[in-house]
Amino acid sequence: MKPAAFPHVRPADLAQARRVPPLPVIGNLPPPVTGQAAITLAAARWLARAGPAPRLSLSPGAARGPWRHPVRAARTLRAAAALLVARLQGGRRAYLAGDGGWGRGHQLLLILVARALGMRLRLHHHSFAYLDRPDRLMRLALAAGGGCLDHVFLSPAMRARFRAAYGGDGARDLVIPNAVFLRPEPRPRPPRPPGPLRAGLLANLTAAKGLHEVIALAESAESRGLALELRLAGPVADPADLAALKAALMRLPGRLSWTGGPVSGEAKAAFYDAIDVFLLPTTHRDEAEPAVIWEAAFAGVPALAWGRGAIPEQAPPGFHLDPAEPFGPWALDRLAALQADPAALAEASRAALARAEAAAEAGARALALLLAERDRP
Repeated sequence: MKPAAFPHVRPADLAQARRVPPLPVIGNLPPPVTGQAAITLAAARWLARAGPAPRLSLSPGAARGPWRHPVRAARTLRAAAALLVARLQGGRRAYLAGDGGWGRGHQLLLILVARALGMRLRLHHHSFAYLDRPDRLMRLALAAGGGCLDHVFLSPAMRARFRAAYGGDGARDLVIPNAVFLRPEPRPRPPRPPGPLRAGLLANLTAAKGLHEVIALAESAESRGLALELRLAGPVADPADLAALKAALMRLPGRLSWTGGPVSGEAKAAFYDAIDVFLLPTTHRDEAEPAVIWEAAFAGVPALAWGRGAIPEQAPPGFHLDPAEPFGPWALDRLAALQADPAALAEASRAALARAEAAAEAGARALALLLAERDRP
């Protein structure tokens, strides 16, 4: 049977599409679902708008313990082979989502392969770990890449800190905030119901992401009799963390709640609609520009967070705290002030949305440059 025709697709367009060389997109892709993996997947979809963008995941997936390393090594070799195939098909560029930990050792091989093939490689930075503590591994990666390595940063401050630590003129640098990949269709925020202030955390709930800080905040609110509810959303993988959370839920009924697992789609949107303030007392070593802060901001929810990574560019003064300072007392005072001043809360909501929209606009302009360069030598 003759295949159905698609009158809106011209043969000339198909011929042109066949001539566009592939641009491999390499990085930690889901599963598991993390903020960085979700952003890398979104970037791959954007790059595919201008031509083939095969995805090569370096994530260990469900592998645990000692199996993680051979899985990552095998996926790295597969990605290296994909670079070779792309070059044979005329490809001259590739995209690599950077790792903040020892995964950079695997990525070093890919940088060397790209350089040997005469390909330009866009390294998209997603970690402040090697900015907070400049290290030899990043310097080695930069030396290995030489002139073939171009960079994407999440914020102007991230770019400035990288250049201060590692040098280079950065003439080809791009700054692409995560907000551009997270911008939803506009929709009105539901009116705030009367009653207690509602604060929440959505994350892979771990100690590093602030689980125990939020539990302690709920306990402090209870002891002070504040009109405050704390809501948690996301999976809990560690048995000790899960036990601590379940015990807190038993001690603090009506004060602390949990979705019972991960949320996505409409359930995630409903979570943001049901809170007034987002909390992120993160100590994660790779923390850069958390996607959840932008997601909350697009829902009109301001964030209170420790000022790690690029968070001070996401949350204004008064809404981020020096990581050396204790989070709980400060956050409790800020929440109490917002509870007592509905006008200030409404203004913080408007400002959060405006900041997210501005970041998304800046990211869209930079993404246009990234898409335009794929056919350049």
